[in-house]
Amino acid sequence: MDFFNKLDTDGSMSLSREEFKSGIQMAGIPMTENEIELLLDVLDKDGDNEINYSELIIGSLEHKAATKIASAFMRPDSDDSLV
Repeated sequence: MDFFNKLDTDGSMSLSREEFKSGIQMAGIPMTENEIELLLDVLDKDGDNEINYSELIIGSLEHKAATKIASAFMRPDSDDSLV
C-alpha cells in the first residue's frame, strides 16, 4: 500500500497511466515503454485508464498464480523429464 500511495500523487486512490509509468521508472524496474503500456492494459480491468488499488492487487494475485502454475510444469517428474 505504501508504494501505491507514493505513486498516487493526487490522492485520488487510483493511479493515472502517467503516475504508474513514473512509479515504474522511479523504482528502477527495467521495462520498455511498450511493456509498461501492455501491463497497464492488463491491470486496468474496468477500462477507465486508471489503476485503482484493487486492480493492482488482482493483477499481483493473477501473476503469482500464473507463475505458480508455470513452475509446476517446469519441475522434473519422477523420471527426470519435465511435466
